[in-house]
Amino acid sequence: EILELFSLFLFIALAIPAAIRAKFRTYFPLKCHKTTVIALPYSPFCEKVFWAYDRCKVPYTVRTVFQGFFPTTLLEFSASSVPIVVHADGSVIKDSKDVLNSLYEENKRNNSWLYPSPSSIRELESNVFGDKFGGAVARIVYHHLFSSSQGGTLLKRVWKVNVSPFERLLTEPLYPALRWAMRSGMNLPGGLPDFISTVDEVFDPVSTL
Repeated sequence: EILELFSLFLFIALAIPAAIRAKFRTYFPLKCHKTTVIALPYSPFCEKVFWAYDRCKVPYTVRTVFQGFFPTTLLEFSASSVPIVVHADGSVIKDSKDVLNSLYEENKRNNSWLYPSPSSIRELESNVFGDKFGGAVARIVYHHLFSSSQGGTLLKRVWKVNVSPFERLLTEPLYPALRWAMRSGMNLPGGLPDFISTVDEVFDPVSTL
């Protein structure tokens, strides 16, 4: 309990200046010299953008988000989640589907493989494997990871990927506060039956094939 209180106070102490800095950057954004993907490296939505840029041979750099600063990073870009793509001209894309759409629309001749049947694939991407499905899957995974010490160990390991040494040091003491905040924000475990139902709606037709 003492560790949890310390973790919460540490989180608040770090979040306040980070939020102020993020709000400042909404008015004076950082300049990117080339396309930059603000990402959680373990997010499948971010992986989709990495894959598309790699296949389309688009040069880009990655700004990895530490889980402890995830909310303030979203505040900085007025976004609801990652990936967030910032181009050199200052334009911002805040959804992986929009990133792939922009690649397709900008160069249909070379990138037509992204959407060989544009209308049907976009409909499948938006209505079946869209944000609702992805969010439900993520919440189910987080529920299981947060429910065991082994899951917590794995989470702390992936949260340290490609972040700064200082952020890696923060992972352990911040974990209790982040676990509490994320479980509350994701409506876990209360919303678990609805999340499972959402996933089942997508996969039930597959079972009949």
